[in-house]
Amino acid sequence: MRPLTTAGGLALEPELRVEWRHEFEQHSTDLDAKLSGGGAYFTTPSRDQARDSLLLGAALKAQLSQLISGAISYDCEVRSSGDAIDHALGLHLSVRF
Repeated sequence: MRPLTTAGGLALEPELRVEWRHEFEQHSTDLDAKLSGGGAYFTTPSRDQARDSLLLGAALKAQLSQLISGAISYDCEVRSSGDAIDHALGLHLSVRF
């Protein structure tokens, strides 16, 4: 989408995202790790992935000035297994110097 300009000259850019994920290998794999400072290895179990997931997102980006921009975003993941719906809200501010 192209940016929209408000009466005050603020450039706003809306963004919509839709993504479908499919897991071809439906098994969990444990992760073996060790901290860089030393110590023993430890195992972190992973969870079984949902076979299919739908990811939805929306954002509104704003160019506040030549050097400052910002954005607010929302993302949601719905899994086919029905075990969870994840939500994320983001706020971003960028200053160039």
